[in-house]
Amino acid sequence: MKHLWRALGYLRHYWLLATGAFLGLLISTAARLVIPRLTQTIIDDGIGAGRLNVAVWAAVGMVGMAIAGALFSFLQGVLSARTAQGVAYDLRNQLYAKIQSLSFSYHDRAHTGQLLTRATSDVEMVHQFVGMGFIQFLSAILMMTGSIALLFATDWQLALITLVLVPLTFGLFAFFAGRARPLFMQIQQRLADLNTVLQENLVGVRVVKAFAREDYEARRYALANRRLFELNLTVGRLTATAIPLVFLIANLALLAVYWIGGYQAIAGRLSVGRIVAFANYIMMAFFPMMMLGMIMAMISQAGASAERVFEILDAQSEVVEKPDAIELPPIQGRVAFEHVSFRYFGGGEPVLKDVSFVAEPGQTVALLGATGSGKSTIINLIPRFYDVTEGRVTIDGYDVRDVTLDSLRRQIGIVLQETTLFSGTIRDNIAFGRLDAPVSEIIAAAKAAEAHDFIMSFPQGYDTPVGERGVTLSG
Repeated sequence: MKHLWRALGYLRHYWLLATGAFLGLLISTAARLVIPRLTQTIIDDGIGAGRLNVAVWAAVGMVGMAIAGALFSFLQGVLSARTAQGVAYDLRNQLYAKIQSLSFSYHDRAHTGQLLTRATSDVEMVHQFVGMGFIQFLSAILMMTGSIALLFATDWQLALITLVLVPLTFGLFAFFAGRARPLFMQIQQRLADLNTVLQENLVGVRVVKAFAREDYEARRYALANRRLFELNLTVGRLTATAIPLVFLIANLALLAVYWIGGYQAIAGRLSVGRIVAFANYIMMAFFPMMMLGMIMAMISQAGASAERVFEILDAQSEVVEKPDAIELPPIQGRVAFEHVSFRYFGGGEPVLKDVSFVAEPGQTVALLGATGSGKSTIINLIPRFYDVTEGRVTIDGYDVRDVTLDSLRRQIGIVLQETTLFSGTIRDNIAFGRLDAPVSEIIAAAKAAEAHDFIMSFPQGYDTPVGERGVTLSG
């Protein structure tokens, strides 16, 4: 629950909308609670007493309460939806910014499918809870509390007899909620596993087809899908058991009302109108309890999703700027490794051990070695994609850990092993590292890569759209 309370903390940015939604809920609930009392007036003071005007005015009052309840319920729905969208908007932006800020080591361990699930499905679960589940929860509590209070106001002795069943209902809620929460955590995890398989297959679809592995990949996806399917069936059975039990308890309470109330009415101690009003309040008290069964399932699911979202938001990057980090001035380009050792994830065998060398400005340095010997690791330490385990890396005498990441990486040109193209134009992709680069520099970079003639062979030249991951290009 603490993660859901934390998610609800985002409502403070939309407190005015949230307050309006709560007031709308309060008024619409109050309007619905008045209707059984007006029904009692029609039966006892109108029809029973032969006073048509009382019955008519009470009926008009019922219509007015119904209209007021509908209008304020509509207002509450609109304001709740706007508030929930705002919370989801903030969560998505924060989550995306956090994922962008996490170091390479985090992304080395995290699966893309897992991150996608948390940024989409898990955030959507929280959004549904804030926009619908939380409001329904408040509505159920208000309706149940108001109905029980009016039950006692109508006939406290009859209320005590029928409400003996309430603790049993809440006991059922506690039992089913305790069973449901770990299951929903597993569901979100298995959904993430399914998305990981799908994402890997879509990215590597050409490799899959080239090696005729479609059947194997289909079986792998079907297995992950089956695991998710079976877990959802378990949750479905749990929910299907809870709701009928609560419905049974509500009907037992209603039966007690008609049995005991009918006996008292025959004896002249209770009016028919009061029995009808009491029966309505019983249903208005127990219907929210039935709703709470479904709401508790939503709360369990949203709580599991909120926990997964905040796991990312609370993740600590292994590469962080010092509070007193300085801007790296324009560099000459002297790179020095001083007794550098490095281990991935802080443990295991060192990839680099006591490495020292200097690359002077204008000097071309080639690193030779077998696969896995640490050549790429050395390059990754210069722009501080990872931090050294021991020793230090300097540029023009500045330790890369003492300068801001932006000022460091902005002055380093790097060609990674994996080529990545983003949707947009060829011009956008060439200038990705410096969006304000003039056209002359973009063309010069393309010529240096011997891509200018190839680019100009397209009718739109540098403004040619690039397909997803550049699949529409060949060169």
